[in-house]
Amino acid sequence: MAQLIQRVAQYLANEVITKSLARSKMFQNFAQRTHGNVEKFSEASKKHTESIDMNKVAENAGVTIGRFMGNASTFAQTMSKNASKSLADAQKVLADAQKNAPK
Repeated sequence: MAQLIQRVAQYLANEVITKSLARSKMFQNFAQRTHGNVEKFSEASKKHTESIDMNKVAENAGVTIGRFMGNASTFAQTMSKNASKSLADAQKVLADAQKNAPK
């Protein structure tokens, strides 16, 4: 029962508020100015979006990715060299240990 009363009260309040705002000249002016500003900003953002050269964006992204991949490649090469050297050192130590092991 309480929910029904609450719904009726909400409905009546919404009706009263909506009708009073619709009649208010001050609210109408506010809504009109707001709508004008939204339209103006929408148009400005549309022009800005159209002015972006997607080819330059793609080119810059390609350069950035190329740099990153170059750094990753250098890292991988250095790591590979160090791993090979470590394995060679480990093989030498193992061979020396086998030679010097008591028989």
